[in-house]
Amino acid sequence: RAEVEEADDCFRYGAVYLKDVQVKESPVWLKERLKVLGLVPINNIVDATNYIMLETGQPLHAFDADKIGKQIFIRRAGKGEDIKTLDKDKKAIALDEDMLVIADLRKPVAIAGIKGGEETGIDNKNTKNIVVEAANFNPILIRKTSQKLKLKTDASWRFENGIDPNLIDFSLNRVAYFIRKVAWGKLACGKVDIYPKKILPKKIKLETEYATRLLGFEISKAQCVKILNSLGFVCNDAGPKHILVECPTRRIDVVLQEDLVEE
Repeated sequence: RAEVEEADDCFRYGAVYLKDVQVKESPVWLKERLKVLGLVPINNIVDATNYIMLETGQPLHAFDADKIGKQIFIRRAGKGEDIKTLDKDKKAIALDEDMLVIADLRKPVAIAGIKGGEETGIDNKNTKNIVVEAANFNPILIRKTSQKLKLKTDASWRFENGIDPNLIDFSLNRVAYFIRKVAWGKLACGKVDIYPKKILPKKIKLETEYATRLLGFEISKAQCVKILNSLGFVCNDAGPKHILVECPTRRIDVVLQEDLVEE
């Protein structure tokens, strides 16, 4: 079970539970791909989450399910709380009420969107059951926490720049499949999915004559439709000189008709 205390802090939270995994060294091909991409291989579970993050753009984190307990809370840190993260120096990091954490019934187990905690990390010898989370956190909150702690990670960089909450569905299915291939195990129950305010595709009206003026050469309505459709946009007729364009939610950079002209 999971509970998000403030929807404005965490726009979506998803997780899957896999049991009877076998934690060990990753296959050579996976380690080599991660090295080429600048990441250090750790074990097949952590490597799988990192690989799918690079593949989809969605940060993922794996907890030892037997250490985290049956209830997960996504909340602000309490006064005086701290956490030891998965770092070499193992120093406790002091937290404050402006920081978002993932917590069990007792204490924080991760700094949300930035770093996992040492106590619930994947153990190469003892971990048998895991929980893999995929979330969409408030980018401003992650940026402020990252700056305050002077802690930058691959995950925090992605969250700070904003990602599509709808990436979570594919990413969780993909990582569950991938882990079963490299670490065996099986899905133990249905997914957790907390999504209070669903993000729907934006619709932008594009004036084809305006596109021609902006580009400096003539482009027909049919050409606009063909190009935008090939890029994953859905085009609907909105009159002789207009197209109503439905944008994929993953294209958070497209908000104006000028953005469509750029495409």
